[in-house]
Amino acid sequence: MNIPLHSAPRLRSPFELVTHPECYLIDVHLRNHYDHWVLEPVINKLHQDLSNVLRDETGYEGRLHFATTGSDGRWEKKGVETSPLEAIVFIDHVQKEIASTIEHLLLDQTHGGKKVFGDVEVKFLDPSLLPYFKNNKSKLESSWPTRIFDARSLDSRSGYVLNEAKGMLGQTIAHQEEGKEMLYRLRKNLIQYRSICQKNGKGRFGGRDLAHFDTEEGLMFFDREGVIQTGSVKFGPLRAVQLFLAYKFVRALREKELTEAIMKRHLTSFPTDIRGKIEYLTTTRILPSHADVFLPLEEEKVHSLASLYRYFLFHYYLSEYAYAEEQRTEVAIPNRAEFRENLQSITQLLRLD
Repeated sequence: MNIPLHSAPRLRSPFELVTHPECYLIDVHLRNHYDHWVLEPVINKLHQDLSNVLRDETGYEGRLHFATTGSDGRWEKKGVETSPLEAIVFIDHVQKEIASTIEHLLLDQTHGGKKVFGDVEVKFLDPSLLPYFKNNKSKLESSWPTRIFDARSLDSRSGYVLNEAKGMLGQTIAHQEEGKEMLYRLRKNLIQYRSICQKNGKGRFGGRDLAHFDTEEGLMFFDREGVIQTGSVKFGPLRAVQLFLAYKFVRALREKELTEAIMKRHLTSFPTDIRGKIEYLTTTRILPSHADVFLPLEEEKVHSLASLYRYFLFHYYLSEYAYAEEQRTEVAIPNRAEFRENLQSITQLLRLD
């Protein structure tokens, strides 16, 4: 496929994004081209190289599947220069040695002089481990099923493996104790990130108090590499919305007695982008024979939730752009009063009735 040079993905200024509110859709289209035009041959070669290394060094000859997640999976990056991809590699065997080999190999990969992957997570195709970040079930707070909900395949030859993983996650959701624990962790994390919206951007992480934004000073803080890493409005309104949608999704799946087939259909049909998630949860019937949807919201509130998420995503772009282009770790909030009002609005929408 030949793509005109002017169509190559690029880092868009957030001011360009807000001037043309829908232009991020063009970026999604270009990013999709980028995935298939540039990444697919890279992934295909990595798949073959990795298979050979694993077979020679560990004896592993099982399946490998490459996917992306996080902001990449949700189609939220402005351009490929912003940061390397987040990757998930699904494998059959539960073996830490294999996981370590994959992580080290992929983190060393470059393309055009730039790192391909910024973060690599190897997930074992085991229903009891899939919800946990890097399979760390002993650390209960590492339960992040959103990593699977947001996962998008990068490897067209074996996309069925990702659907299989999502189906396996359904077994955990339906399990009496493990599903209950997942729901509890989603709720707890949601409350933590929602409270940052209520506490002027401050939160406690890793035993220390951090300010990711400050409406009194009118600043947002962003630093990926500092001793104290900050993430602007990602830690607060954006993460809170993501967790709210995941919580409502999992709770509804658990409350209804779903067949394995219906459970898997929902999990494999659930969109990876936030706007798609909101539409799915507010319009899709949980059971074909009943009118109940996952998230019953009035049309006005549906629009508000989507608009507020985009509003704060724009502010995250401001912080990220200043950091990537100008190496600034703080940026001014353009309109403090509006920012505070929207924090209050999003907090009210994210109630756990």
